[in-house]
Amino acid sequence: MKNLVFESLDQLNEAKKRKKKWIQSAFKSIRKKGTEGKCTGSKFGGPSCPKGSKAYNMARTLRRISKKKS
Repeated sequence: MKNLVFESLDQLNEAKKRKKKWIQSAFKSIRKKGTEGKCTGSKFGGPSCPKGSKAYNMARTLRRISKKKS
C-alpha cells in the first residue's frame, strides 16, 4: 500500500472528495465524448465494444455496481 503525504488537512479532504466522486467525472466525460450507451446490451463484448477497451471496462464496472445495489 502506498503511503501518501499530505501537506495539510485541506489536501486530504480534497483527495477524499475526488475519490468519492469519480463516477460523476466519468459520466461527464462520457457525455462530452458522446459515447453514452456504446457498450450496452448486445453490443457489450461485440466488435464495437471489444474486451479490454476502456468503454468495456467502464461498462463492466457499472454492471458490478448495479448488481451490488440490487
